[in-house]
Order: sequence, then C-alpha cells, then structure tokens
Amino acid sequence: SLPSVTHATDADLDIVVEMCNPHEGVKALDVATGGGHVARRLRELGAEVVTTDAASGMKPDAVCRAEDLPFADGSFDVVVCRIAPHHFDDIGQAVGEIARVASRTIVIEDTQYTAEEVEAVAAQIEALGRKSMAVAADVADERQMSRLFQRIQRLFGRLDFVLANAGVNGVWAPIEERSEERRGGKECRSR
Repeated sequence: SLPSVTHATDADLDIVVEMCNPHEGVKALDVATGGGHVARRLRELGAEVVTTDAASGMKPDAVCRAEDLPFADGSFDVVVCRIAPHHFDDIGQAVGEIARVASRTIVIEDTQYTAEEVEAVAAQIEALGRKSMAVAADVADERQMSRLFQRIQRLFGRLDFVLANAGVNGVWAPIEERSEERRGGKECRSR
C-alpha cells in the first residue's frame, strides 16, 4: 500500500512529537504505529522507541492490540498514539493500558471521534469508579481553554493527559473543495 501523505506530514505530527518531549534518555512507546511516522521522528530526536501495532504488516516491534499491551507497568517515559484510537475495539481499555505502561507522559490524538463517542468513553471510565470529563472545545479560543483548565483544576487538581479530537469538520473532501466557512475562515492549503 502507498504511504499516507497526511499521516507522514500533517501539522499534527509536529505537535504530537513536541508534546512527547523526545531527547536522549527518553524511552517511548508508539502504540498502533501504522507507518511509523511518530516513531521515526522520536528516534531522530534521540528517544529510544518501541512500536506496537495489531497489524503485523506494519512491522512493529510487538504485534498486539492497544487493549493488550505486553509490557510491565510504568515501562515507558512516554506513550504516544496518533490517528489510531478510532480503530480500537475498546478505547477505554486501550487508554487504561496506555496509562498503565506510561510512567510520565501520555499523548493520544485522533480526529475521528464524535462527541457522543467521547462521552461514552468518559462514562466507561466513571463506571470504573474514576473521575472523567469529556469536553468539546476550540483549542484556538483562549477563553474556552481558560474555562476548560479551570474546570480541570476544580475536578481533578491537575491534568495528566489529553485525548485531542481537533480539526473534525464533518466533510471528507480535499481541502480545496471545502468552503471558507468549513476551513474556519483561515487560509488553508493541502500538502
């Protein structure tokens, strides 16, 4: 199959890599690595990276589902999963496994979820007796972000990780075919 240009070069890749804070001495796990774009970038910045994917054809270090990670608790400084959680059979179990094997940082990003699906995951987490909060917000709106972090501080006291669902506009078409309104009023170009 041909590599996805979007997966390999989209701006969110830079953001996800930056959030991982990769450098020499950092041990990272790339869950559902796919084409290995995150893993490659983390390695280029000095991190030691282990990859997993349920598909052996992706040539991961470990073939496994995200819901069944074969690593000890706290094995990795950073656990990252980009543009993959919508493929998981049980996102709640996968997030639990990711949290279990991470010792410091968790970065999960996927733009394929609806608000209802995110609310369902929050309900699963609460059913386990844990606090959860699902939020739809515009990360470009400083007031929304300020209110969001105030809510987080009140409910949890701190922020451990974010499952970001930024950029979904409900239109599956090349960016050139989207209206100005659908592009958020900003100049956009496809790569």
